[in-house]
Amino acid sequence: MRSYHPQMDTWFDAVVGRNYDFVRENVKNMAGISNFMGTTGLCKAAAAGDLEMVKILFESEKDIVDSRGKTPLMYAAENGHTSVISFLMPYMAKKQTHDKTTALMYAVWKGHKDAVTLLLKEEQGLTQYRGMTALMQAARYKHTDLCELLLSECGRQDNCGFTALLFATMSGCIDFVKKLWDKEGSITGLNGETPLMTAARENKVDLIDFFISKGQAGKKDVEGKTALMSAAERGHIQSISALIKYEKNMQDNRGMTALMYAASHSKLDAAKILKDEVPLKDKNGRTALQYANLQYADIATATMKPENKDLATQHVQEISPLSIFLFNESLQHAFIPTSKTFRSIVDFLVRAFQSYKDEYRGYDEIVDFCDRLLDVMTSFVVDFITPFYYVSLTLGVPVAKDKQDADFTNSANRMMDTLFQEIEEFLSDDSDSLVCCICLDKLRNVILYPCKHVVVCLDCLETLKDSCPYCRTTIKDKDTVDYLD
Repeated sequence: MRSYHPQMDTWFDAVVGRNYDFVRENVKNMAGISNFMGTTGLCKAAAAGDLEMVKILFESEKDIVDSRGKTPLMYAAENGHTSVISFLMPYMAKKQTHDKTTALMYAVWKGHKDAVTLLLKEEQGLTQYRGMTALMQAARYKHTDLCELLLSECGRQDNCGFTALLFATMSGCIDFVKKLWDKEGSITGLNGETPLMTAARENKVDLIDFFISKGQAGKKDVEGKTALMSAAERGHIQSISALIKYEKNMQDNRGMTALMYAASHSKLDAAKILKDEVPLKDKNGRTALQYANLQYADIATATMKPENKDLATQHVQEISPLSIFLFNESLQHAFIPTSKTFRSIVDFLVRAFQSYKDEYRGYDEIVDFCDRLLDVMTSFVVDFITPFYYVSLTLGVPVAKDKQDADFTNSANRMMDTLFQEIEEFLSDDSDSLVCCICLDKLRNVILYPCKHVVVCLDCLETLKDSCPYCRTTIKDKDTVDYLD
């Protein structure tokens, strides 16, 4: 850090106050004085556009830069002082700061067209340390009037693969984009990011429409990601609405859909627009509902600790709405092809139970009949419920019993209750058909895969060898069922 000079204030007051006589008299003794940023009197004079003061201080301070490496020419360029620029340019052109910024870039940053015109012939083509050109600076700060002057820098990319067109897209400057489209429209970022993807990520709806008109819809980056997916993971509703017609149901290299991106980032409103993608699964068989909960796996583990009670509450409140929405949409899509069959089976069970309630002589036969139908129905329900609800249960995401949301009326709990309520009422005097077939004491609560039979309790599971006691199918996996109170 630079030390404080006792005469600094006096010296700078004279320079800024244009006290030319005082400066001339003291230039030999006081030249080179700078503040804590390394700014000299010459820098201050250049920034103020004081050409006479610049000439007085030039020989004494022309080789001094501030702590960032910024030259007096850059101070003049930043403030658009063309007379000072013309004087200093032969001596200081093409110099760069510590991060490789040029005087031209300072002029572009502030939109000084005349200053840009002067500096362009000496400094065009130079880049900042990240590879950014003056044209990219103009695009970033929406200086459309500078575009024509800097077109010679078209086609270049910075270290991240961004072009001036992509910078213009990020800033939302459609006029700049239109000027650059013919020269840079076909250039993508390092990961294959197109201008449309950039517009979707930044939620620039007007630009999205423009890029769609140029045939950009449906393209993917190197990971297979689309513009719709970029918009979905950020919850940009307007961008999603503009893109969904063109990129719905597309999947990336992992099989992820736009809905899965929205779900994995807790974007409920975006998920509602993308709900038609609910039936799709990624290459590992995961659904959007499972993606909604995967990000909370670590949180759910942490919430098991008593000291994290508040975190647990926050976790449940945040995840439940999205999980419930996706769960119900999953059920709607899953049951559409077989809804008539499902309803007819339920109706048949209800009619059968009602007609046999008074016929106690056939009680054993009815119990056996119920067992067989329960087995079929359990397999049927598990086939649909497991992919959608399993992750919610394992992560401890509760379903509020007192929730009155209309969407909730078709949840799995209610669908399964509709089926089993009739059975439970009929067998209320004798629940033998629901007990474990081994101990004949505890309720069956283990689903055996792949047969999906529910015939044993968890305590008796260890007594099994490798096959289901009901059908003798080899057991490959298992799961437990928590009965509702």
